[in-house]
Amino acid sequence: MEPSLLTLIPTGSVAGVLVVVIIYLLRQNHTDRSQYRADVARIEDRAAEDAKERQIEYQAHMADVREELVGLRIELKEVREELEAERNVRWKAQDDSAGYRRELDAIKGARLV
Repeated sequence: MEPSLLTLIPTGSVAGVLVVVIIYLLRQNHTDRSQYRADVARIEDRAAEDAKERQIEYQAHMADVREELVGLRIELKEVREELEAERNVRWKAQDDSAGYRRELDAIKGARLV
């Protein structure tokens, strides 16, 4: 408390004591309020920094995911091409087999006649 305010107390004035108490409480409130605002500002700054860090981490993770996705798409394309080649080989083998079977049936039919 200020020394000038302390001079009011010895006068015995109730009003003076109340004024001193009110002034003390107002100053204390102002100090608490200033501390509260500083704390809130510090917390908001920290939250903004954390959000920025999380955004950077997210972007890095998404870049990794996109890169992996491109790799998987390339691999899928290769697998599909390989599957298509295997199908073509199988279909050709089936066609050849059917042709040999027809020839064999024709040979058997010619023997019977």
